[in-house]
Amino acid sequence: MSESLVVLRYLNAEQRVSLLDDLIEQDNFSALVGVIDAHEQLTGSHVEALFEKVVSKVDNEVQEIDLQNAHRDVGCEHLSEDMDIFAKIVVSVPDLWVKIERKISVMLDNYIRCNMGRCFSEAMKKVYESECSIAEHDMEQEETSTVITYLAFLELLFLKQESLQTLELVALDKILIVLQACNIENIATSCSRLMRWTHQSVVSQSLKSQSFDLFLWHVITLMNLEKDEIDWKQRVCLSLLLRILSNEANLNVLRTSFIPALMNAHFFNVIGCECPYGDKLSEFIKSIILASNIKSEIISSILELLIDQGTSFDPARIYVTYGILNCLNTQVPKSLQSKHFRLIRRLFEFECEEEVFETTLQHILLRLLLHGNNSISAAELVQSVVAHIKCQRGDFKYVKPLVEDFREHCVINFNPILVDEQLSPSLGVDSVFDAVAVTLFDISGPRTDINVIKQLIKLDNLQPEDNSIISTELVRLLDAKELNEYPKDCDILTRAKTINQGIWSNLNVQSLYVSLRENFEPEKFKFFVALYQNMINYGTIVVDFAFTDICDIYESIKKFNTAKKTDSDYKMKDSLYDTYFKLLFVYLKTTPLRQERNDIINILNILESNVNTDNGYYLGNLGAVSICQTLTSTYLIPIANKLHDEQVVIGKHIITILSTIWDNISGERLILKERDLHLAFIDTLFHPHILLLVTTDSEYETKISKIGLDIISKAYSRRSLLPHLGKRINEFFMSYNSLLLKCEWMIAIMVNAFKTVQMGENVFKLKPVISKFYENHVSAFFGLQQSLYYQVYGDDEHSCRVHIISAILFCNNTTKNAIVKYIVTQTKALVPVKRTDGVEGLERLLLWQLILLCVVTSDAKSIEWSIFEQMLSSIEDESSPLVRICKEWSIAHVLAHQESEKLTKQANYLFSHFDDHSKPILVVTVEKIIYITLKAMVFDIKNEYFSTLQDRFVALLVANCTSNKPLVRHFSNSLILSFWPKFKEVLQDSSLKLILQKLYENSKEAQIVGQYRTGDANVWDLVDDCTLTGLFGGVLMKCIDHEVPYLSKSDFEKYIPQSTDLPIPIGIDENDKWLSKRESKNVSNPNVTSPNALSDSLQTKSGAWETVLDIDQKRSNSMIKRSELIVVSSLVDKPPNLGGICRLCDVLGVGLLTVQDLRVKNHPQFKNVAVTADKWMPMEEVPIDEISKFMKEKKKEGYTLIGLEQTDKSIKLDNNFKFPSKSLILLGTEAHGIPGHLLNELDLCLEIKQHGVIRSMNIQTATAVIVHSYSAQIL
Repeated sequence: MSESLVVLRYLNAEQRVSLLDDLIEQDNFSALVGVIDAHEQLTGSHVEALFEKVVSKVDNEVQEIDLQNAHRDVGCEHLSEDMDIFAKIVVSVPDLWVKIERKISVMLDNYIRCNMGRCFSEAMKKVYESECSIAEHDMEQEETSTVITYLAFLELLFLKQESLQTLELVALDKILIVLQACNIENIATSCSRLMRWTHQSVVSQSLKSQSFDLFLWHVITLMNLEKDEIDWKQRVCLSLLLRILSNEANLNVLRTSFIPALMNAHFFNVIGCECPYGDKLSEFIKSIILASNIKSEIISSILELLIDQGTSFDPARIYVTYGILNCLNTQVPKSLQSKHFRLIRRLFEFECEEEVFETTLQHILLRLLLHGNNSISAAELVQSVVAHIKCQRGDFKYVKPLVEDFREHCVINFNPILVDEQLSPSLGVDSVFDAVAVTLFDISGPRTDINVIKQLIKLDNLQPEDNSIISTELVRLLDAKELNEYPKDCDILTRAKTINQGIWSNLNVQSLYVSLRENFEPEKFKFFVALYQNMINYGTIVVDFAFTDICDIYESIKKFNTAKKTDSDYKMKDSLYDTYFKLLFVYLKTTPLRQERNDIINILNILESNVNTDNGYYLGNLGAVSICQTLTSTYLIPIANKLHDEQVVIGKHIITILSTIWDNISGERLILKERDLHLAFIDTLFHPHILLLVTTDSEYETKISKIGLDIISKAYSRRSLLPHLGKRINEFFMSYNSLLLKCEWMIAIMVNAFKTVQMGENVFKLKPVISKFYENHVSAFFGLQQSLYYQVYGDDEHSCRVHIISAILFCNNTTKNAIVKYIVTQTKALVPVKRTDGVEGLERLLLWQLILLCVVTSDAKSIEWSIFEQMLSSIEDESSPLVRICKEWSIAHVLAHQESEKLTKQANYLFSHFDDHSKPILVVTVEKIIYITLKAMVFDIKNEYFSTLQDRFVALLVANCTSNKPLVRHFSNSLILSFWPKFKEVLQDSSLKLILQKLYENSKEAQIVGQYRTGDANVWDLVDDCTLTGLFGGVLMKCIDHEVPYLSKSDFEKYIPQSTDLPIPIGIDENDKWLSKRESKNVSNPNVTSPNALSDSLQTKSGAWETVLDIDQKRSNSMIKRSELIVVSSLVDKPPNLGGICRLCDVLGVGLLTVQDLRVKNHPQFKNVAVTADKWMPMEEVPIDEISKFMKEKKKEGYTLIGLEQTDKSIKLDNNFKFPSKSLILLGTEAHGIPGHLLNELDLCLEIKQHGVIRSMNIQTATAVIVHSYSAQIL
């Protein structure tokens, strides 16, 4: 019994009151807590006195916190220890609680009303004034530090209060809700923390009062619209939203609306090798479970959602499911119940199409089973694992890597005595169940059942003592006369790894073979072939096959299929032929074929019959291709780089069979699950021996070329095809490059494979990301030598380009010149078809990289001159800065190594553009080409043309330093920084040297160290930069901050043999010289707080929602008010201008923007300017030839058609002009404006008032002026 209670038992009522008076008067609050705990009731005077004491104490606390934590976010952990006692008193006295709550409410209201403009936006001001303001009190000025301290004290009160259900805090709740939209961070985050305790009350009030519910969602909506890019506002906004949604009353909203919206595919953008959004989504799922008081219901709801979304975007399902697993792993392990296990078993039924996704998701789901609580029985755990295996059609491949984890889980969490009781009723019914039970719980009973042994073989869980059972069964099965029907899957027994060579040597399969020939049965045949394969591998003498026996077995299969009418069961027929080809494959490995009896031709006839008429399905086709590959590798070996006539016949027969297979499997799209067939097909058809045949016999060129180009087109959305194709092409060139001269069909395949730009959709780019995610977070084996990606797809996609580069490196000059000629004459390398097509722009860059490779690794004098002249003239109208650099490099290299006569002619062409400043970009390009050429020739001063070229260049360079074109002037002055140090020793004219030295000194003074310069930072060296890493992205990444496909040093070292003597070095990765804009995109968000950083218990409670709550950082497009204005920009063809127009149209709320080709959104120049505006701006594709039709349709809808153009009838755009709400504005081309035939369609033209000398403005600027004028009037 406490001291206080003892004292109170011996005091009368009057003495008790006196005691309370004394304790309060003496500030003996520790003793007062004891008295109150003894259920002593306080009078009104006591409450009033205590109230004054508490307020005084908190006010004193303000001074301490204000001095110590003036710039810190203050929570209850920053209050003094004395405040803990006051908090206990307040929460123990309801009347005192009410007075403190009223005090805090009035104080917060005072502060807000005195700082309304500082705290809230205009919209939020109106909400506060109409819903929250406490009118019946006098206004007093409150300091921010006072408010923050009282909020910290309120947090402490909530922490001490065991139940808040008896308190009515409606007024305070409303104020705290609105203050989360406050513009003062400390106040907003403090109020957000308080929602940890008040959100249940808020939800309760929302359910009771419609007006409160409308108020709450109005505040959340405004907060979402106002959060912009400020990270703490984003977290506070989503914290409030998710606390409301995580309540049991809102679980349905969370399941059916909110999380499904977050799982939309377009959110999962890939940056580098990561998907930041997916990671945040997982953390969000984890946080929403941790912050909820109903964790079990939340997990159930999310699992039910995953069932509802079972066929939705696979990566989204992976990240959401991992969010649950991550929560269980780190915070609430062993908390899943039977209801959760039932839902997980249903999730096993859904299958991902891609193997990387399927592996990751299935392993996550299996790992969830390791978190069952004590209510999960051994039988339920086993049954859940079995459910997964059954959904995988009996395959244990996902379970096997996790067996040790499951065994450890079972040892730790299950009582062996109870295990036997729980499992016994289910044993002996299902062999899969028994095998899993044996594996996980190490029970012995079911091991005597041969069907259980089969499943244990698949699980790799055999024991030495199982050998006797397996041997006995094998002997029984070999005695074919004793069996009426062979058991299903008996071939599994041959996979037992515990069977040694002694057992195999004692088996006699002769009687089984005789029985098979007399009575063909599918299971008997599979068993025989499996035995045959294993016994051959162990060197055991088996049946001595004659070649005719192999042919007869095929006929037996055909007869069986005809008799049993297996056409209706194509899988069974396909499986039989697959087994036959396995038998044939082993036969070919062990038995040489005899040419004189046409063995090879007979086998090819069997393959052709199977492909054309007998079967033609996946497994049979795969077997046929494997046999073709074996025959090609073994019997088509050339002698002296030539195939003899019989080999040519065999090769053509193989090509015919493979062509038929391709026709059957290609169709509109390749089936993902048949990837092994596709890759085996490529490896066989493009085998070096087959390609050698085609190069020496043009009959099959067209057929191979057509298939090759078809494979390349399908590689747009399929991984693995290009790496295999590129590898085979490289092998062919390495073996037979001396035979190749102008093999255009092969060049076409090489070039098209190299320039292929694969799909940019998230589902394609996410495969390597999910593979990395699996290895880092899910896999049972960390640090594997082979990644999941490699196990599924093989080499990286860019390995195809490395292989083709390797092939070209060892081509002769004739072949390299043929490649250049093909690219120049047969592709869009010189001039783009659509300047706004980002994919086309990237393809052109890749083509020019190939040209550059051919030019720098061959004799520059051997290039066909007419081709070079086309390359040279193409610089006049080049729109892509990336392609322009490659053109400059190629042209400069040829000129620097050219004969004087040709050099003079081409230099005259270049100098003709040098002083034409109407095209400043062309002037800079020419200046750069000549400088790089001179730089390469500087050490060859004996060159008779060097001095002439140098003198002409210097004269024009000096003149360009004073050009009235800023680009030319800045580039020329900056170029002096490189030119003078390099050339000052070879210049002869002393006056000229003084001029250049002065220009150099002036440029040096104006130089801003460490920042981008337009001249010397944008040139390179023809010798030092002539490396593979430099050619394929390195130089570009030093010059321009665009996204560029880059092949690194490790890429080349990985796929090009180190022993190879390369014509140019591989080079190094000069990351430190790359422009910084690109690097910033891969920097993780420093504002995202890791949940592991929240160490103490209070932080964990109050901070769980603030871990990762910036998932949706952009305003929802559906919430943005847009006008009816339509901007038609289909005539604009420059991606940077279109990017700027898109961005300003979104900013100004335009209803619709048209472009001539929507693919412009993928163009790097468009994306650099638009950033992400194209995600939110409604856009429609209207080709140029359909603009008239589009405008006529809008005219019928009531639109006024307005042109932005200067004509003799144009109306001045000023304050007097009033836009119709339904306005359509047509923009003209950058150079020529609006064509005449479209001017005739317009209702009027507007022109912008101008007062300067120049009579035109940039199209972006003009668009901004007219659209802003419209928006200012209408919106």
